[in-house]
Amino acid sequence: MILSIENIGDLPIDLNLTLEKECCDIFASPGLDLLAKESGDMAVTVHVPLFQETGEYLLTMNLTAGGLLTKTKTIKIIVLKNPLIGQIGELEDSLGEL
Repeated sequence: MILSIENIGDLPIDLNLTLEKECCDIFASPGLDLLAKESGDMAVTVHVPLFQETGEYLLTMNLTAGGLLTKTKTIKIIVLKNPLIGQIGELEDSLGEL
């Protein structure tokens, strides 16, 4: 996922990103410096381990500018069962019968 951020102000800003998560392995760059009227992107990578229970989980992203202003965005991560897992089990059963 890509976070696109635009500094619409007249001063440069130093942004810091913190994540609050209920599941998964989530990685993001910790911050971004933007000049006045500049825009930039931050990549957020979400990795769901195979052992993760199916369900809906929340990811809250807090973006703080200079320690003064914080914007928060919460998104829902929906974890579904990978259909390949069932096929692997069937293959294991077939191999065991040989």
